[in-house]
Amino acid sequence: DLDMYHPDPVSYPHGLKYVADKIREAGFIPALWVGPTCDPRKNEMIEKYPETVMARKPMWCGQYFLDVTHPKFLEEMLPKMIAQPKEWGYQAVKWDCLPDTANLCDACHDTKYDSAATTRQAMIAAFRKAREVLGPDYYMLYCAGVSERDMDFACSVFDAARIGGDIFRWEEFITQCVDKVYKYYMLHTVVCNNDPDNVVIREKFNTYDQAVTRAALVSLLGLPFTLGDNLPDLPEDRVEILRRSIPPVPAHPMDVRSTASDHKTVVLNLAVEKKDMRFNVADVINLTTQESTLRVDLRSDLGLEAGEYYVYDYWNREFLGTFRDSFQITLRPCASRIFAVHRVEDKPQVLSTSRHIAQGALDITALTYDAEKRVLTGVSQAVGGEPYEVVVAMPQELRVFGEGNHTTTNELEYLADNICRCTFHPEQNGPFRWEIAFTPRTR
Repeated sequence: DLDMYHPDPVSYPHGLKYVADKIREAGFIPALWVGPTCDPRKNEMIEKYPETVMARKPMWCGQYFLDVTHPKFLEEMLPKMIAQPKEWGYQAVKWDCLPDTANLCDACHDTKYDSAATTRQAMIAAFRKAREVLGPDYYMLYCAGVSERDMDFACSVFDAARIGGDIFRWEEFITQCVDKVYKYYMLHTVVCNNDPDNVVIREKFNTYDQAVTRAALVSLLGLPFTLGDNLPDLPEDRVEILRRSIPPVPAHPMDVRSTASDHKTVVLNLAVEKKDMRFNVADVINLTTQESTLRVDLRSDLGLEAGEYYVYDYWNREFLGTFRDSFQITLRPCASRIFAVHRVEDKPQVLSTSRHIAQGALDITALTYDAEKRVLTGVSQAVGGEPYEVVVAMPQELRVFGEGNHTTTNELEYLADNICRCTFHPEQNGPFRWEIAFTPRTR
């Protein structure tokens, strides 16, 4: 009792509009996975227009594949199918079954209604009809991008495209996500957003290190972040990975290209440029199943100018030190480590925050230092009831003064002589103002 016009009455007894409403009430954006070019059963429109069936071939996604060049499909069947998600309240569609449809279009070229149209022309005409129905601002995701032809189709009309196949096993994550990112990332946010498929972190497919690596790569590259697990089933430490990785950073393509890949190590370099903060977030990934020791070069790997830099390790909550040329790290099999790299300045500065792996790039909305009063003031987007940590560095002549005097916390932990972690306790979600005061160091 289900087809492209009718959702499964057992799984969705209240219909799909009810589901969209509940998703929106929970604070999320409703999206629906659809496949308008094929159907598992002979629905009423196929009964009415049997001539629209291009081929009947049982496959994973259905058996009745429709002729995308047929006027009845373009003017009646497709508009009805594609308009339903919008009418139900969904704000995005993930359109699947397209590679299989395109391959059958090739095979059935001479028997299509419009045999003069190439497969490319026919598919793009159908996509444009869908865009006309949904409107210019409706989010459309092409699924799945297993070939360059898929990416060509997607770039013509869609907002985003899958860049590879499914990525459950670690080997699939490398070949269908990491390798495809190296190939297509130059298109991301420029031509067509790169969709890496679901972020799968459950224990069935991942060690803890693999789970961290997957989530961090998608987040720091600014890729669409789709949760691929049943969240109530995840252990707390895996849920924490998601908390620290979403939302994805609004990143732009930089230094990720196929010629830079050795299939063993990935160095993602996120250059953060804000009015009050300028630093780099580096994610260093070991793709192999062996422990690896490597050196991160501040100039060749991160593109930094000559100078002295602080390096802070996010996941290990550890200040590594001050470096001029490079620093060495050891990575467990399939693990990644994320570092905040700040140029040393002659004033107090924020090195890291606990809210997100971007370490201040997303959560800090304002940051000022009053040199006369020696007070660093920030406004952060915080989560009520969750401790919010700010790691600060200061010149050698200053120390954090933690008992009143403008410092809005007494929870201080010195990680090094001039590096201090301050923990605040916001009570509500949203903007949270904090202050850290400094005092001259006693000799």
